[in-house]
Amino acid sequence: MTPPLTIATEVEIAATPERVWAILTDFAAYPQWNPYIVAIEGDATPGTVMQVHSVPLPGAPEMVAPVLMVSADFPLMCWEGGLADRGQFRGDHRWRLEAIAGGTRVAHVEDFSGTLAPDILARHGDTVRAAFERFDAALKTRCEA
Repeated sequence: MTPPLTIATEVEIAATPERVWAILTDFAAYPQWNPYIVAIEGDATPGTVMQVHSVPLPGAPEMVAPVLMVSADFPLMCWEGGLADRGQFRGDHRWRLEAIAGGTRVAHVEDFSGTLAPDILARHGDTVRAAFERFDAALKTRCEA
């Protein structure tokens, strides 16, 4: 099995972890502020299969992918998705909130694994990182408003 490949970003937000959590888990409001994950159908109940609508690049067509909610217990939210054959490609996506002086640090991480992961990340890794950074910046703006 291919070792995991990781894309990780983080952002510091001048808001309490509770406020950040409330915004992060309010999927119904994502279309109002989120430029990357523009909608989610489903809720944060572990075991729920949700439909995640994303726009990886500004102006790109919307993509829809099913993901399995793994955990939504403050301060960690994570889900997993990928191809039907997870041995080919799997992504474990998570956000971890940490209280810091003056607010919250949000670690935004996805571990990719599977036989196709190295090739997919070689071609699309920069796009994924840029999408994470757009998400983080928009989350910061929303939480600090």
